[in-house]
Amino acid sequence: AIRDELEAADEASNVDAFGLFLLAKTYKSLGQRKEARETCLRSIKMYEYNWSAWQLLESCVDAVRQPGDMLAFELAGTGWVRHAFMAQLLVEQPGAGDQDFAVHHRVVEQLFPQSRFVVGLRAVRRYSVREFEEAARIFGQLQQSDPYALELSDIHSNILYVMEDRARLGELAHRCAALDRFRPETCCVIGNYYSLRREHEKAVGYFQRALQLDGKYLAAWTLMGHEFIEMKNTAAAVDAYRHAVEVDERDYRAWYGLGQTYEMLNMAHYACNYYMRAAALRPYDSRMWCALGSCYESSGQNKQAVESYRRALLGTAENEAIAIARLAHLHEDAGERTKAAYYYQLLVEHAIKNGGALSTGDGNGLGTGVGSSVYGGGQQDELAGACLFLAAFEHERGNGQVAQRYLSQVVDGASSGGASQLRVEEAKAMMRAIADQ
Repeated sequence: AIRDELEAADEASNVDAFGLFLLAKTYKSLGQRKEARETCLRSIKMYEYNWSAWQLLESCVDAVRQPGDMLAFELAGTGWVRHAFMAQLLVEQPGAGDQDFAVHHRVVEQLFPQSRFVVGLRAVRRYSVREFEEAARIFGQLQQSDPYALELSDIHSNILYVMEDRARLGELAHRCAALDRFRPETCCVIGNYYSLRREHEKAVGYFQRALQLDGKYLAAWTLMGHEFIEMKNTAAAVDAYRHAVEVDERDYRAWYGLGQTYEMLNMAHYACNYYMRAAALRPYDSRMWCALGSCYESSGQNKQAVESYRRALLGTAENEAIAIARLAHLHEDAGERTKAAYYYQLLVEHAIKNGGALSTGDGNGLGTGVGSSVYGGGQQDELAGACLFLAAFEHERGNGQVAQRYLSQVVDGASSGGASQLRVEEAKAMMRAIADQ
């Protein structure tokens, strides 16, 4: 009835921007998201300073945006409110979205440099691109400037959790509890604190309490799914993650969690599907593509695995070494030695660039040995394997001197525990074979 009355008024051109906003809310509540989005845009074009309309528009955005969507949003308004909306819409978009976010955020920041909303966006952006130290610093400033605010405290606690800063997370939990024990954000912060202490049942209890206070509190559903994964309760984890995507299908963490859960259940087909959903939402996040590649590998779909790992190299750098190593192995297993050598060489160069296993001791970037790596032991052994493959590859091409240098890396690294004894013995045997020729 409400929809019919508003539609009749709209057809008679007897409705203002706020009437259109109410009609858009009605469409949204009835599940007519396309109509809600279009009506919301009309309302904003008539009066762009209704922030509730912008928030409703954000909730109507498709999980994977259509190419024309962003242009429509850009044209919805002309003032600073449009820039605030676009900054909020792009705040968790990594990769290509970084410059776009900065453009819109800068406009609002120049107008309201001390605004909690504006500073909070900057903090969330640092968190989104995994610059945790900087994000924690900004959140600390927000806490000092407005000690009685609980908004964004759940994200602050996520950052401290990832940093494993139990002391500061405990302080934050105590402060939030003192301010208001019955806020969902408070329950989320306390749940994260217990999770960091490996008290997973207590953590689940607080996440459930948060959901009793707000059944659509997305963070609690997702974090509770993570806890059930830790407790090896896969059925409960799936239920929690499914609730999360029902609340907001744009939550890549929940899709990723579903992928992990089904991978634990050895249901690779389902896991790949959910990882693909996560990767579609975070196309420049290498973690999504590496997880998808690993899942394809485990199910024997090596061609798709190669495509996924290559896609990972276009994204964030944190899993770059993993993607390069897997690509090298996949090409080696397929008998594509030239391609394998290319990726093994990339792995060596990555180690040099990141202060890892190989130094820049000469023009070929070969120096002090695999054992000098700041990589972990498994990665050092991986690099030793790369050197052995490259040595054999160069020897086949008649480059004995280059092959010897690669082998020397493995042998020289033995004293500092860089390569396994098996790798070292293999390198010595190859050195003797090359010398005898």
